Amino acid sequence: MGANEIPVTVAAYAAGIMDGEGCFYISSRKGRGRDSAEYEHFQAHLQVINTDRAMMDWLAKWFGGSVKVEKARSERHQPTIRWQIGADLALRMVRAIRPFLVAKGEQADLIESFWSERGPGEYWPRPIPASVTANRLACRNRLMELHGIGRSGARI
Repeated sequence: MGANEIPVTVAAYAAGIMDGEGCFYISSRKGRGRDSAEYEHFQAHLQVINTDRAMMDWLAKWFGGSVKVEKARSERHQPTIRWQIGADLALRMVRAIRPFLVAKGEQADLIESFWSERGPGEYWPRPIPASVTANRLACRNRLMELHGIGRSGARI
């Protein structure tokens, strides 16, 4: 189902969930290709962590992804449920919900920009051009700033 096939009411409701409970982020790790050259691999993700299983199942129904129950931190806490998507599913969701985002529009735009230079079938462990790596690093760093995290991973 493409972004154009998501009903407007579903996209608007999902945008509200992402604005209030969601997280847009880009992870990275260093790796080696088949030619032993070192490179950095990036992946864009969207996630929601909550205690409501029905909401997470609803997100998975409409947008795909995985739903996982995580142990409670203590006896006083409920188990949390994590819904997460990445790659093409994340891009499809961003395109569907972007018109309705209020608080996290810039974060969604960074996910869109992250994928703007991706070629078809580009998946890890394929090295990518330096210009694309620079754009992805800039998107990741700006998302970290918006989340209040410095480049070292420490809260700022």
